[in-house]
Amino acid sequence: MHRKQIAMAAGALVAVAGIWMAWASGSAIGSGTKTVEIPLGAARSRIATLLREGGAIKSRTAFLLFSRVRRGALRAGEYEFGPRDGLSAVLAKLHGGKVLLHAVTVPEGFDSDQIALAIEAKGLCKADAFRAALRDAALLSSHRIEAATSEGYLFPDTYRVPKGITARQLAGMMLDQFDRRVGDTLRAAAKPAGLSFHQALTLASLIEKETGKSDERPLVSAVFHNRRAQKMRLESCASVYYALKLAGRKPAGDAADLPTGAGIPRHASRLKLADLDVDSPYNTYRHMDLPPGPICSPGLPAIQAALAPANVPYVFFVSRGDGGHDFAARYEDFLKDKRANKRKTRAAKIS
Repeated sequence: MHRKQIAMAAGALVAVAGIWMAWASGSAIGSGTKTVEIPLGAARSRIATLLREGGAIKSRTAFLLFSRVRRGALRAGEYEFGPRDGLSAVLAKLHGGKVLLHAVTVPEGFDSDQIALAIEAKGLCKADAFRAALRDAALLSSHRIEAATSEGYLFPDTYRVPKGITARQLAGMMLDQFDRRVGDTLRAAAKPAGLSFHQALTLASLIEKETGKSDERPLVSAVFHNRRAQKMRLESCASVYYALKLAGRKPAGDAADLPTGAGIPRHASRLKLADLDVDSPYNTYRHMDLPPGPICSPGLPAIQAALAPANVPYVFFVSRGDGGHDFAARYEDFLKDKRANKRKTRAAKIS
């Protein structure tokens, strides 16, 4: 073969190689995003296979060549690749550990069991593992929680977390957010209010469950503060619901299960007299003062209301059935409000 022919053949090979490399380094075939999970400790060849099978790359060979040229650790995790992600973008994500994050929302008023079920529904960790993490002694101590569980200290927020996160890491993330958002100022405000911070948070959880109206929180807080000052039982229905849940009981007359992770932080059914006999320190109809700990995760407004109650003489409140409440300082007025609201409820049912 003449030199000219050899040069032409070599040039053709280079051109073909260039075309192939350009093709192989481009975005993978198909539209939409592709999700690929890279196991911890996976070999480079295994990663190439997973990426090709997952539709994130066009060629295993090209990936192996490029990944050796561009040195760097390929990190484990769950990744999402867009339809325009070429080989360079794929490698950049793997080198940077830019894993896919899943949103987990903790609504105000959810208790730890509801949070655990919501996390399990996302496929991040088992509910029982999360419940166990909330009782981790070292975790409790590091976040200044003087209780047997983290109930109430899991700050309501939306968290973006990677698949593979441990239950303890996730609980720690929520407790870290609580420490950041609540801060030392609110913790210190409990003492002038005549409460330990744990008591203030417990009171805030009752307020959170009793009303969803921002203008009512300081009023509900005042009722509980006034009842404590007058040595009256708090008689919070919300605490009884929590006690029933801990005892594995449904409210009497409630055909449905107790609300869990359905996005309903408050309760739809009314308590019956039979419910009030539940033997629990959380039953504030039977036991004086605050329950031993929070019954849910309160938001900042409820915590602030617990520390700054309205300056009113109210010691009673009754639900109007529309999400709001009527407040009274005298028992006679409370009974009038109760009767009036029953009449309204009956009239609404008839109409």
